[in-house]
Amino acid sequence: MVEKPNSTLLLPRRKNCMLPNSRQSEAITSSNFGFYSVLEIESIGYCGGYLVLNEIGRPLEFHCTLPVKPGRSQEILYGSTLRNFLICDHIGPSLINKAKNRAGLVLVNQVEALDLNSKIDIDVAFVNVTEADEASRIQFSDPLRESVIRDALGRTSFQLSEPFERITTAIDEAQAVTRQDDR
Repeated sequence: MVEKPNSTLLLPRRKNCMLPNSRQSEAITSSNFGFYSVLEIESIGYCGGYLVLNEIGRPLEFHCTLPVKPGRSQEILYGSTLRNFLICDHIGPSLINKAKNRAGLVLVNQVEALDLNSKIDIDVAFVNVTEADEASRIQFSDPLRESVIRDALGRTSFQLSEPFERITTAIDEAQAVTRQDDR
């Protein structure tokens, strides 16, 4: 039997903490799950990847960005907010909105990406694949959506951390092909 790695699931706090009554218990109707991750590759910049899977883990769609390398002036002007800006404002919404197969839930592996919740009209959850504490493996910061999200995740038949590995490998492969084409 294969053991699932420890994972923690956190949902972002919504700015107004109360959702409209119709949204609080609204079921996630799409059985597709989006996985979004951004890799920071020192020599080339930030590369984002978005993978949409069906409930059994089969890929429906994948998109990745060309490297985004902030200039020195951007580093100065954005300061400590640059990473969050790139992940949540610049890379994430464009990848997710480009997808033809709509996900009912977007899972992210960077805590900064929880801010996507205010940019897209899909629930966003953070998967902490390094969490070892059984009691806090799945945590929700929005208790009004917890049961809805748990129901959606109960339909999956794959490990929540595994699609992030696929994204990393696909981006690495795309970069390797690009390097070969540049020769």
